[in-house]
Amino acid sequence: MASEEMNQSAVRCPKCNEGEIVERDKFWGCSRWGRDADGAVTGCDFKVWKEVAHGKITEKDLRELVAGEITRKIKMRNKAGKDFEAPLHLNQETWRVDFLFGEDVSTTNGGPTPGAAIGACPQCHEGSVIAFGAGWQCSQCSWKLWRRKCDAELSEDMAKTLISGGVTPVLAMTSREGKKFKAAMSLKEDGSVELRFEDDH
Repeated sequence: MASEEMNQSAVRCPKCNEGEIVERDKFWGCSRWGRDADGAVTGCDFKVWKEVAHGKITEKDLRELVAGEITRKIKMRNKAGKDFEAPLHLNQETWRVDFLFGEDVSTTNGGPTPGAAIGACPQCHEGSVIAFGAGWQCSQCSWKLWRRKCDAELSEDMAKTLISGGVTPVLAMTSREGKKFKAAMSLKEDGSVELRFEDDH
């Protein structure tokens, strides 16, 4: 059942963009989530657990995650029983909450902040592209460029090349099926990443 506060200030589901985030016993999930008579999940399966690695996720943390932002540093514990602190972010390719460690995030006054601008947004052409833990994002619209694509890691220079309309060097990649291949990357007119194989050059 959704909490009163969530009802008063609805949060749109970032995965299906149709349902609203509601509070359940152990997690927050899309209002379109449900189970059929056999117990299988139906509708939108997006959810954020209220506890991640023994760390408590607050509603404020949830709102930041859904908005594509980086949370505060949260105290957690790994499987070996060792305590650690890390901010979290929502990976919008896998829809999982991931940890950010070390150089993945910069901090000011104890909280994570985005990095310096590396160029203009290729989608809205109004905002600046700034670094965050898992890649780069626009300061004005929802455009994002993930640091890892098909198991290949983009450098900042490659990101600058992409947003300026260029093509990256050919990179070694791995498909979801585990098949290895090589391709370069460029951006389509809508700002999404396009793989360019040898025959495309």
